[in-house]
Amino acid sequence: MAVFARSAVAATVTIGVLVGATIGIASADPDPTPHQLAQAQAKVETKKEQIARLKLELDALSEQLDSVAMTAEQAAEAYNGVRWQLKQAKQALLRAEVAQSSAAARVGEQRGNISGMVADSYHQIGNLGTVQAILSSDDLDTMLVSLGTVGAINDSMQVDLDAFRVANQQARATERAAQRARDAKQRLLAEAKAAKDEARAQADGVLRQPSALLIERDKLARELAKAQGVVQQANQPKPHDPKPTDPKTDNPKPSDPTPTPDPTPTPDPTPPAPSGGAGAAIAFAKKQLGEPYKWGATGPDSWDCSGLTMGAWAAGGVSLPHWSVAQYQVSTPISRANLRPGDLVFWGSSGSPSSIYHVAIYLGGGQIIHAPRTGRDVEIVSIDYWRAPNFFARP
Repeated sequence: MAVFARSAVAATVTIGVLVGATIGIASADPDPTPHQLAQAQAKVETKKEQIARLKLELDALSEQLDSVAMTAEQAAEAYNGVRWQLKQAKQALLRAEVAQSSAAARVGEQRGNISGMVADSYHQIGNLGTVQAILSSDDLDTMLVSLGTVGAINDSMQVDLDAFRVANQQARATERAAQRARDAKQRLLAEAKAAKDEARAQADGVLRQPSALLIERDKLARELAKAQGVVQQANQPKPHDPKPTDPKTDNPKPSDPTPTPDPTPTPDPTPPAPSGGAGAAIAFAKKQLGEPYKWGATGPDSWDCSGLTMGAWAAGGVSLPHWSVAQYQVSTPISRANLRPGDLVFWGSSGSPSSIYHVAIYLGGGQIIHAPRTGRDVEIVSIDYWRAPNFFARP
């Protein structure tokens, strides 16, 4: 359902309230003349036409506005995705640097072993300075060639030299891996900045959507209610008019002493939260009702969609990434028919999980709780309040 189409429904309710209020006030005024009544009736028809025309304009805008909101949501989740990837890249860089340091330490240890062996037999080379020059070489191949040239390698040293060669190769590999990790980190830092700027721009675009039509609609609704009040006041029976009597009611029958049982109460569409992790997640999410959406936010007073689900399920004892795509990836995919309270409901722009851009928590009874988008607060709505979700998963 379009966001602003729902606003038209709210306007209808507003009109009804205003009409009732206006009628009550107008009933104390003198009766309108036929001329005033005709003018009021004409005004009613004019206002009805104006509001109908305006409603068409609002309906035409609703899809465009929804599209803008979806684009903003996609930008916000793209930013979360880059931040998550950047976090992974930083952890990978840390591991690569630890591996590089460890490999360099092994190289140094092997070099020390070889240095000791060569120094013990430097007389075979004939010159200690030559030994030092050989062992100080940064290039393994050059060092081994030099040692072979002076005849310093013997069978007993070959095992240590092989170990040194392996350690040196590992050191070079870890150094290249660490450099790739550094490059990835720098690339993702730049992407994160660009994604952040895009998310901010899209969110600002949602807030800048035109409100003049909404203001005009409310103004027309008030004027229509006033005009309708005059017409309905003229049609009400006068206080001094005798009320017609129904002969059938002159002698009413005694009331039935048997009390009428109360009708069966309508069940709450939202079932009680389950116990365990799902129950704790739902309870946490409900405590955030009314708090504003803010892209990139993870609480405690504002949330984005995946920030809310991450915080809720953290309360339920499950760690989720702050990215709707990754939340689906680390959860167990299920069908809509198998949804249980606490499960995650996702919206994607295609049939690929990589297109996911919004996530909510299923409450049961066809309802969800979520942080919707810029300009709106955490709320409970129908699972199909906007457009049908296409991915479902259980943390």
